[in-house]
Amino acid sequence: MTTATANETTSHNNDGIGRRLHDAGDRVVEVMRIDSIGALMKKHPFAALGIGFGLGYLIGRVLHR
Repeated sequence: MTTATANETTSHNNDGIGRRLHDAGDRVVEVMRIDSIGALMKKHPFAALGIGFGLGYLIGRVLHR
């Protein structure tokens, strides 16, 4: 059985906190991207529909095989 020193425990806790902060930052960036995509879709609705139908068609063709 091994015991962790105070430095190892602190380092481990810092890694956990840093990882959580990094994950939270990634989520914020993801939400910002979604907002910007929504704005583009509102600005160009016909292009968004075309892209949606095109992707749906391609996905349908790939899954049908």
